[in-house]
Amino acid sequence: MTTKKSLGVYFGGNYLSIAEVANKKLFQFFNSPHNLSESEGVQPQNIPDEIKLTAVIQKSLRDRKIESTDVTLSLRIKDIILRSFFIPWMTTNEVKGVVEFEINRYIPFKLDELAYTYHSTTITEDKTKRIRILFVAIRKDILEKYCAVLEQSNLKVIAIEPEPLSLIRLLTFKKFFQLTQTTAIIHAENKEGAIIIVEDGVPQFIREFRLGIPSVTNMGLDYEGIKSRLFNEIRISLDYYSRQHTQSKIDKILFLSSIPAEVTENLGKDLGLASASLNAHSVLEIKEETPLGTLNAFGAGLKKSVAVTAHIDLSKSRQKEKEAEEEFVPKPINLTRIAQVGAVCAGIFLIVFLFSFQKTSSYQAKLSQLAQRQGPYEALSIEEINKKRDDTIKKLGIYKNVNLRTDVAYFLKRIPELLPQGAWLTNLSIDYSDIALTLSDADKQKKTGKDLDKMRAKAKINIMMDGYIYADDINEQINLANRLPAGFKSDQNFFNYFQEAKLLSVRKENLADQTVTFFQISLK
Repeated sequence: MTTKKSLGVYFGGNYLSIAEVANKKLFQFFNSPHNLSESEGVQPQNIPDEIKLTAVIQKSLRDRKIESTDVTLSLRIKDIILRSFFIPWMTTNEVKGVVEFEINRYIPFKLDELAYTYHSTTITEDKTKRIRILFVAIRKDILEKYCAVLEQSNLKVIAIEPEPLSLIRLLTFKKFFQLTQTTAIIHAENKEGAIIIVEDGVPQFIREFRLGIPSVTNMGLDYEGIKSRLFNEIRISLDYYSRQHTQSKIDKILFLSSIPAEVTENLGKDLGLASASLNAHSVLEIKEETPLGTLNAFGAGLKKSVAVTAHIDLSKSRQKEKEAEEEFVPKPINLTRIAQVGAVCAGIFLIVFLFSFQKTSSYQAKLSQLAQRQGPYEALSIEEINKKRDDTIKKLGIYKNVNLRTDVAYFLKRIPELLPQGAWLTNLSIDYSDIALTLSDADKQKKTGKDLDKMRAKAKINIMMDGYIYADDINEQINLANRLPAGFKSDQNFFNYFQEAKLLSVRKENLADQTVTFFQISLK
């Protein structure tokens, strides 16, 4: 009995990965360089890159005796548009129209320029149902360029999905990843990196960044510089995600790169999160060198046999576009029928013209009256008027919810007094979450002014501080930094606001030819 095989294809920035999968195992794979991302079309004196790549694919398929033709295409992060947002709960028939309306606020493209789809999940918080939308799109011209290369190679594209989904499928299948956890996947290859935050098996956040790999030393790459760069990029991404998803907590960081494991493990410790380090060799269990794109191709090849939470397939959008552009076959022209229809239309047009002429004068009078009543709003469109109304309502709501009582001034006065001699701050952020703002308008009407003030008094306060300590003895700098949390806890009046004081990071640095100690403290 012949084993059913499938193909997964991934277009990286400058290489193509194809993986043949049989019985959920990587049967064989190959990688081929390309310049599609830089190609501007047919060059007069050169063979187009699409034709070169097509020839390479066909030869590679023949040499490896790959007879499978059905392909799942995995699209790289740089080519896709991914947005996650909430909409009020509604019936399934209403969701599509609302998504297409809302997405225009989040993307700089017109929808008719994109092949797109979305995945919806119903969320219940505080007995309120909402729908979380994961919107995925790609420009049609980019997608067609990729599909054309594959189809010219006698391959049939049966499914199209974003790279993060292929990666999640593979890591879940290999048991490196748990769908029940909220995991940050750090993808680093060459000079580019990306962070993918996955919640309940669905990618909810993607951010790309340039690694800016430091110069090579006599001992090799400056991994301390890479670690510092990654630390800053990851912290920025996690802070942004936490502000947007206050109910979510990152459980684990998964590093997917060729960076040594000891570097990434120390990075996980600095971030205060459980971490694991993987590369193409450990996941695929092979010895030969291969780019990370092979993982995406393998994950795409598993689409039919391994299920994941999100169901994203851009091939359906592409198929609808093709059906809409099917060639129209003209019928023979019937001149007699055209003359009959023309005569009827002329009669109807005459009747409508005479009737409308009688009504014109009365409508003009009404328009004149309405123009006088419009006053300053006469030059505005309906959309602009509605926007002004919505802005006014929004501002009124903000004014009503202004918190007139805060303890921020006390913190700003007391914090410098609790710092040891020789310490100074470079960054101080205070997150003051007002509980009253989370109430609905109906609940606020049930509360008195005193009730709201009591709720605001219980508001959660989080403080994040970055700074430096200087002392003649370097060891004393470290000791002073380690004693900072105890110093804040020792002041009972100050610490009544918080449940914990934690030293998140401490390290030695050079400032103006002096050795100082950097520290970061969190008060919650």
